Amino acid sequence: MKKQPFSRRLRHLCFRLHDAWYWLKCRLWHRYNVVVCRALPPTWCDRDYLLLYAAFQILEDFVRQEKGHVYDDVYLLYLDCGEEMARERAADWDTIRELYAWWQTRKGDADFDDYEKDSRMLRKLIDIRGNLWT
Repeated sequence: MKKQPFSRRLRHLCFRLHDAWYWLKCRLWHRYNVVVCRALPPTWCDRDYLLLYAAFQILEDFVRQEKGHVYDDVYLLYLDCGEEMARERAADWDTIRELYAWWQTRKGDADFDDYEKDSRMLRKLIDIRGNLWT
């Protein structure tokens, strides 16, 4: 069996070290898979409300990271992908803006007690979840 060249083995070792460092970094410092619900107190919360707050915290984080999409004309951003797709994305971003605006008022209102409205908005968020990518 032929031995691999040194440069190839070195490159393979570098990739393995990089992957190990990335794993360690994500495990200890940049916990990308942890959702911190900033609007909730650090005490017990019923799971149904935790689900609501976690889902909308993800939406809130997404909107803040994708600021350009919130203010720009989304139709023009996606027009090169086709007119139909541009219209769909623009409509989806209108829904994202609507959900985000609703959540900004809802999360601060401790007296809000409309479980059905919460459920409707959560369903709307689930319907557009395919657009929440960066």
